[in-house]
Amino acid sequence: MADGRHVARVQIRASRRGRRDISVRALLSLGLVAGFGAMGTMAFWTDQAAVTGGSITSGAMDMQFDTTGGVGLGTSYAKSSISWTDLTPGEQKAFNLVVKNVGSPTFTYTATVTKGSTPTWTYVGAPITVRFFTGSAASDTTYPQEESCSGSAIGPAQAVDATNKNLISSAQTIAGDQSQSICMVVGLASSAVNENQNRTGQLSFTFAATQAVS
Repeated sequence: MADGRHVARVQIRASRRGRRDISVRALLSLGLVAGFGAMGTMAFWTDQAAVTGGSITSGAMDMQFDTTGGVGLGTSYAKSSISWTDLTPGEQKAFNLVVKNVGSPTFTYTATVTKGSTPTWTYVGAPITVRFFTGSAASDTTYPQEESCSGSAIGPAQAVDATNKNLISSAQTIAGDQSQSICMVVGLASSAVNENQNRTGQLSFTFAATQAVS
């Protein structure tokens, strides 16, 4: 019995000592964890910097005519050489016009015609016709005068009146710093009534350019 109790007491003491060892190991483990945790809160160096570029400048799109006609956005061009005297029914005269793209982007353009105001339009009905072609004017000095253009028609013949008549069926394309020569034929219809003798008028053209999207 004494041996049995002694053994029991030894076992109890050993058990207590084991618990102390476990407690020490647990505290050491907590210390290690706490130590790594403290390392995780350290600050890291940072930096930031701004980058600035140079000037960004927009381009320009400008349609001009002939040599310097219509310089600047929306500027009109008075081409006084589009005139004719003593025309009779059935005659027609051709005139040259150069359309220029002096800007950077490619554009497409269309054109319309209507009667002008200086001099006042006095024709009866709509006997004056206009048609646009590519190419250049071919002269004719004989009577009746029937001048023509060297290229192909780019729109229908239009009888001029108070409305804007389209002269170009498919918009024409001009790349930046390029030009296109067009030729217009102006005529007095062979069906012009007798009341159209000694009449006057002016042609007014409107060209509209739009930046090409592709």
